[in-house]
Amino acid sequence: MSTVLERPGTPTPETGRRSIGLLVLAGALVLVVVTLTVLFGLERPPALSALADEPDPAPPAAVAWMAWENEESCIHVAQPTGPVATPWCSPEGAEIAGWTDDGDVLVRVWDGATRLRSVDPANGQVTGQHADTTDEPLGESAAVWTERDGDTLIVHDATTDAQVWRVRAPDRYRIETSAYAPGEDWLAMVDTAGRLLVAPSDGSVPPRVWASDVPPWPGVAWEGGGRTG
Repeated sequence: MSTVLERPGTPTPETGRRSIGLLVLAGALVLVVVTLTVLFGLERPPALSALADEPDPAPPAAVAWMAWENEESCIHVAQPTGPVATPWCSPEGAEIAGWTDDGDVLVRVWDGATRLRSVDPANGQVTGQHADTTDEPLGESAAVWTERDGDTLIVHDATTDAQVWRVRAPDRYRIETSAYAPGEDWLAMVDTAGRLLVAPSDGSVPPRVWASDVPPWPGVAWEGGGRTG
């Protein structure tokens, strides 16, 4: 009986079938991506560095916002050094209303009667309840305005009209919400990719990604009472 020796790397029927299967799978994945692109406009947002990777210059204060997680409304706080904490959650609906002078986060809670609660961002303890004098939201897209030049998005400071950012971006990409830091020399912006961006309002440094999965509504609030509209 003779024995057939195969050299290393010689294709066999089994490896051939495996290669064909991989090619079919790769082709199917490409088809899915193309289909999603056509149907839903799946496009990458502009690439940006993370604040955690490039911390200088640092934002002047923390930023807070609300997001739903596991059927609860949760406070999220991004510190100037980059980390994001989730100190407090509640099954009641709530929105960020600002910060207190003592550095607590103010949330507007709906639990039968609209009211404000102050929450310690360090440990999540409710430090007080306060009279709610307004139902006005924080404001949307208040600190910047944008325009298009072909495939380029141009972001301007809403007060000075200074160019904050100029970048090539898909047509569907835009800034959803923005807010001034105290002193109005820094901006926080939420884009259509759900990224919290931070940048000096004079455009001296490109925006960096502070956090991800940030909803555009009802906006973000800077510690220290940065203006939102």
